Amino acid sequence: MKRSFMLGMSLLIIFTLLSTCNKTNNLVLNNEFPYFLKYDGNHFLKHNENPAPLDVQYIRTTWSSRINYPIIRVISSRHELEQYNNISYAFEKYSANYFEDNFLVIVLLQENSGSVRHEVIEVDASGNIVIKRLLPEIGTTDMAAWYIIIGLNNNFRSNQFQTIFIDVKN
Repeated sequence: MKRSFMLGMSLLIIFTLLSTCNKTNNLVLNNEFPYFLKYDGNHFLKHNENPAPLDVQYIRTTWSSRINYPIIRVISSRHELEQYNNISYAFEKYSANYFEDNFLVIVLLQENSGSVRHEVIEVDASGNIVIKRLLPEIGTTDMAAWYIIIGLNNNFRSNQFQTIFIDVKN
């Protein structure tokens, strides 16, 4: 009896601790978002300039359990872009001439709700892609994947890109 009680209490403590863990290191903000943010490696700094002019498309697609999200790919030519034939309709404006001065960063990410929306806030010189996640008060239970296609000038090319998510509750 005493062993069962101790085992039960131990499991309760473990489940309580696990349920309080946050799986992501997302920053949570209120609805107001008047600034661009700069990430200095430890925390976000407010500033009022956008270092890279952004050309962004958001495309919802089918979620797959076989993919390890997020995936970030740099596309430097029309030929590389053609491997994404499932969303080729989004690439009409990216001709071979486009890639002479520009490149694309494609981010493929997953959401536990199809109601979550995204907004790329900035891409900084260190390759940080800051994405605001717009979280509805009540979401749907469908899994969704999103392609975020970011067109950037070659002057903003980085050796490595990584995503930083900022959660904003609607």
